[in-house]
Amino acid sequence: MFEMQVEDIFTIHGLGTVFTGKLLSGSISVGDQAICKTRSRELKIRVGQLMDASSKPIKTAEAGSTVGVVCKQMDLSAFSDSMEAAGDHNRVVGVSIVKKN
Repeated sequence: MFEMQVEDIFTIHGLGTVFTGKLLSGSISVGDQAICKTRSRELKIRVGQLMDASSKPIKTAEAGSTVGVVCKQMDLSAFSDSMEAAGDHNRVVGVSIVKKN
């Protein structure tokens, strides 16, 4: 079982939607399919790229790592139920990515 608590979600033009956070358990690799759970829905995703904390591409990430998970063709409006105003930006609440191994 893989689980990642998402701390931020943003889009990089030409790359896709990026989920950043810490891996709580398991591992994930480029090409894996997973489920992104928000407060009210579940979205199927495929990992297009992984980046480490210094934004360098990696192929696999293990529990305890802070990573960016890049997925193509995702609309940020799908996460509106999980965004809360926090000063000058939005804070992500209640989003996780899970995968059963």
